[in-house]
Amino acid sequence: MTSSHPPKAPLILNVGVIGHRPGKRLNPEEFERVEGDLTHLLNHFKRSIKNIKKDHTDIFNKDDPVINIITAMASGSDQLGAKAALERSMPFQAVLPFFREEYAADFTLGSELDDYNSLLKQANNIFELPGQRDDEPLAYEVAGHYVIAKSDIIITVWDKGPSAGRGGTTELIEHAKKRGIPVIHIHSHQNLEPVILSGIGRELAKDKNLSKTYDQYNKLIKRSVLPTKGSANLKKLDCFFKEKHQRWQPRFSYPLMLMLMLVKKMNISNFYQVSYFSNKDINLENINQHLVDPEATKLEKFCKTPFAFADGLGVRYGQLYRSSYVTNFILAAIAVLLALLGGVLMDKDYKMYFVIAETLIIFLILLNITWNSRRKWHQRCLDYRHLAERLRLSAIWTVLGSSKQSTFTKQNLQASDRSPNWVSWYALSLSKAIGVPTIRLDAKLLETIKGELQDISINQAEYHKKNSEIMEKLDHRLHKFGLALFGITFLACFMYIASYLNEYIYNFVNADWVTLITATLPAFGAAIYGIRVNGDFKKIASQSSHSNKQLTVITNKLKDEKLNYHLLHDFADEMDSIMLEDVSDWRHIFESKEIDL
Repeated sequence: MTSSHPPKAPLILNVGVIGHRPGKRLNPEEFERVEGDLTHLLNHFKRSIKNIKKDHTDIFNKDDPVINIITAMASGSDQLGAKAALERSMPFQAVLPFFREEYAADFTLGSELDDYNSLLKQANNIFELPGQRDDEPLAYEVAGHYVIAKSDIIITVWDKGPSAGRGGTTELIEHAKKRGIPVIHIHSHQNLEPVILSGIGRELAKDKNLSKTYDQYNKLIKRSVLPTKGSANLKKLDCFFKEKHQRWQPRFSYPLMLMLMLVKKMNISNFYQVSYFSNKDINLENINQHLVDPEATKLEKFCKTPFAFADGLGVRYGQLYRSSYVTNFILAAIAVLLALLGGVLMDKDYKMYFVIAETLIIFLILLNITWNSRRKWHQRCLDYRHLAERLRLSAIWTVLGSSKQSTFTKQNLQASDRSPNWVSWYALSLSKAIGVPTIRLDAKLLETIKGELQDISINQAEYHKKNSEIMEKLDHRLHKFGLALFGITFLACFMYIASYLNEYIYNFVNADWVTLITATLPAFGAAIYGIRVNGDFKKIASQSSHSNKQLTVITNKLKDEKLNYHLLHDFADEMDSIMLEDVSDWRHIFESKEIDL
């Protein structure tokens, strides 16, 4: 059964726990105190998130709010985080740097190994990375980065000492700070109050309205799970949640223009959109074979369904917007034609009918502008296309690991792709709703991911190739058509001048028709020029051509390169960047081109 509206995500707070292992930097005698601090923080978080849900039922679904603890399961801090979660009946997800049986070698026989196995059995999800023993620091770093990428807040048990090497606690804290993710510090040696590190902590401490530590944590959590405040931002989010599948397309001036310019044939989709859910751009069949049923269902609900809505609605509002400005320019030229017909060629008895017709045309232009302004076709088209591109690789990132989407944070707004806050927030919320899957990144799964990346890169490269060709032809033919109209106007003017010099030519020239041609054709020529300027087809063609070349390079690399987790991660990251850069450039072109007089 398909959804009638885009899905809302549940309210989820992901808390990553990192820190030292038992030893000089974390004495086992401190375990009880550290676990007490962890439990104390989780109590604060639990109370805060319940209050947030009560106040914001409009942007989250009806599910109960959830706090997930994410940890790499090493002895010491990581396992203390898992135990604190179990004590508070909170789910925790284990992110293992190696396959579980290989990772077991990190734990000494006896109680340490027993704790590892016992906690692993109680984990809600287990994500097994394909780390290699010949480069252990890289494996630990990748696991730590994944924990950070999936977390809204990081709690670290740290002695404030220098880095002990790649993938260590100090390195991970710096990585989290750079990504704009707030870090709460529990001192591994001293019995001190937990502190929020970095500029976020200083900002909260200076806020006179936050008189208690709980108030600071409460505001920190709000910053981590809620979209940026602002009536416009929240209205757009609410507008998207109210969208529904609309099959009939009432405006088709743009595809009609493409057909008349002999660029692209019209088809039934220009009038009637088939189900959004028939979209083949996200195929979950192969990936779902590696997932257990509840997670496959989540992927369908929080990945494919929102992408289908965003993509389908983007296409719909894109055609509405383009057809509207094409219609306006042509109607304006027709208004000139009607004025001339009523005033020049027709009998005065009929002039009133032409005035009425011209008035109706002008009314339609004003109505079109008003309707577009009220319905926000232009803005919706831009936002929904951006959302679709943010979600296109979401299934890949779910099984592959960290992504730009999962590391986007509301508090620092460093998104380089110019996407509006509500789009980034919603994409992140969906990523959290899908969660950390129970999965093993073995050779078979990596082969599946490689195949999916190849399919997406080939399809997107082909799309950009065709789009570049269509836009190039359209711009060229509109240019030639506009020149032809001005050429005919020039010829009419020349013939009229010549008629005064030659009696024979004078007998063939009708002054009224010359007036009609010399006034109307430039009006249509100006309309064509206006359509070209507003559509900026040449720039779009160049942009699509560039994206096609970049994606083709990745497609060829995917064919040639040996199977490797880190290479696949880099290719996916590069593809994400290309597609987001493309839609950002597209947004930059059209952001200021709302339909107006």
